[in-house]
Amino acid sequence: MAIINRQVFTSSLALALLCASGTAGAQAYSAFSPDSIYGSLKGAESTSFNQAVASVIENPQDNVVQLWTSPVKRRTPITGQVYADGSRQQNGLPCRELHAKLERGPNHENWKFLFCKVDDTWKIASQTQQ
Repeated sequence: MAIINRQVFTSSLALALLCASGTAGAQAYSAFSPDSIYGSLKGAESTSFNQAVASVIENPQDNVVQLWTSPVKRRTPITGQVYADGSRQQNGLPCRELHAKLERGPNHENWKFLFCKVDDTWKIASQTQQ
């Protein structure tokens, strides 16, 4: 049985990504390093970022960049870009690849997610930090 260092990973983090229309959503369940920019998003920041992601996932056009800025005022602001660059089928489900770049001061993170639509809800199938 593998032991995960508590300082490196949080336990399961559930993100509910709501579309502006409220008719569909996206959900991601995973563990992120709390030391990462993405893992540090909490409360209003997480909600705001998730809304940007949902907007991109629901847009059928590829490579449309959604700019994002944290609504929380910090000494070092967090900004980002999100875009999807392709639709494909995986295990018979419609899927979209989503890219996110987050910046806080001199620190940058690039994430790649694969979301698949199950029962009218986009759910994360995989994620990698690049």
